[in-house]
Amino acid sequence: MSDPALGITDTVEIETGLVRGRIEPNGVFAFKGIPYGAPTGGEARFRPPRKPAPWAGEREAFAYGPQCPQIDQYPSVSTDDLTSLFPGERGGTHGEDCLVLNVWTAGLDRQAKRPVMVWIHGGRWIGGSGGSPAYDGANLASQGDVVVVTLNHRLGVLGYLHLAEVAGADYANSGNAGVEDLVLALQWVRDNIEAFGGDPGRVMLFGQSGGGQKISMLMGVPAARGLFHRAVIQSGPGRRMLTLAQANRTAEIVLSGLGLGKHDWERLKTAPVEQLVAQHEPVIRQFQLVRYAGLIGGFAGVCDGVFLPEHPFDAAAPAQSADVPIMIGVTGTEMTLMTIGDARFRTLDDAGLARRLRPVMGDAAAEIVAAYREVYRFYTAGDLFERIRSDYPLGRQSMEIAELKAAQGAAPAFMYRMEWRSPVTSAGVPIRSLHSLEVPLVFANTATSPAVGEGSDARIVAAQMSRAWCAFAHNGDPNTAGLPRWPAYDTKDRATMLFDVDSRVANDPIQVGRLAMERHGASLVREIPLP
Repeated sequence: MSDPALGITDTVEIETGLVRGRIEPNGVFAFKGIPYGAPTGGEARFRPPRKPAPWAGEREAFAYGPQCPQIDQYPSVSTDDLTSLFPGERGGTHGEDCLVLNVWTAGLDRQAKRPVMVWIHGGRWIGGSGGSPAYDGANLASQGDVVVVTLNHRLGVLGYLHLAEVAGADYANSGNAGVEDLVLALQWVRDNIEAFGGDPGRVMLFGQSGGGQKISMLMGVPAARGLFHRAVIQSGPGRRMLTLAQANRTAEIVLSGLGLGKHDWERLKTAPVEQLVAQHEPVIRQFQLVRYAGLIGGFAGVCDGVFLPEHPFDAAAPAQSADVPIMIGVTGTEMTLMTIGDARFRTLDDAGLARRLRPVMGDAAAEIVAAYREVYRFYTAGDLFERIRSDYPLGRQSMEIAELKAAQGAAPAFMYRMEWRSPVTSAGVPIRSLHSLEVPLVFANTATSPAVGEGSDARIVAAQMSRAWCAFAHNGDPNTAGLPRWPAYDTKDRATMLFDVDSRVANDPIQVGRLAMERHGASLVREIPLP
């Protein structure tokens, strides 16, 4: 029996044995660190994931499990102030036994059939953890009548090192091992979530940044078909993944960085994991991730023609997920995350702005700046940089995915922008609507998120967003009380929900940027240049 006095739940029987969780202060049952896969080190390194071995007796699911070994993913923005706004994003236990997940549920009645919200964390494919405090699912489970699942999976060199060209058929999908982990986790949800009161027929993926890109990819992965039924892509459009040539170049950089030739690849299986993850930095540096307009860097899923037959949202939306409705959107000033610690943006002029945009916009940069300047006349050049670089690539490519989904004529797409601006500052500079700010709002975790401040406005926006996400999990439609009617996206009206204290729907809210970029689309950078 569950015992609130002791703070523990009943045991729950899953495929691999019995697990016992804890009861949260709000009465939600939390199960943490449940293995959905076997350890991935040693001979299992770079190989497809395997189910975990069963255990005898009952297993305590009281604490988060290890996260995949990693380095600081944003060293250039690691100011003490900014780090403190998102506590728990860095640090924690690391290890190759990282295929673990966490479940929050309001009750264990198998007949409850609550929709399941599966969170895929961000981190540019090289960092992050499903155990971050921002992703605690207790409030969503309590308020939204849903079951929440967060998880860890392989990242960076351990999850996306394409070795097929040097290691042969046994490692044919090593470049997609991390996404194979996600498929295994979704199979675990299908096979076990009823024991936690969840409905395996109503599974919603939601993820931000790199997590959104992984969801974009899963929409086109045949092995994932039927394992999820709605998808929310937050500030992470993934129209294209790595090509085989790009993935092979990443492998060359890693081998070279470790002093290995192609014939020495087997030494990767026994190399200290710290040496492997140290190769993240040279790969990112050589692929010039920050300046690349297409968002995907040297570590990411690979379009290999087999596991991922085609780039997910290149010429069309994936046919296999035509029946999966999506929500997709961005925050209003995504790029604040990258500019906030750089004083040079506070003294920038328009000529300097055009120069900074040229690597991602080519010869169109000056004309795009001029087009934006006509609308945003009172912006500083630094503010205008944030506006343009938030609209492109994140805003524009999110819109392109919505366009492709709408053109499919099957399940709908719903577009949003999170325009609410936090009152909080970092190093004296307002953080505005920076990348990741919507995450604690979606999870209704404002009380534990320094980034959103202590005012009532954050709670108002959080209530609107979390209810919309839960409604989408329940029905495949985000319309809910407290919001104006939110139409599905189409290229006639381009209806977009603008989340704020007074949320509203606007048609084509970044028209100036959309039209300017459409006029000059051919000169915008689309491909990763091979270093």
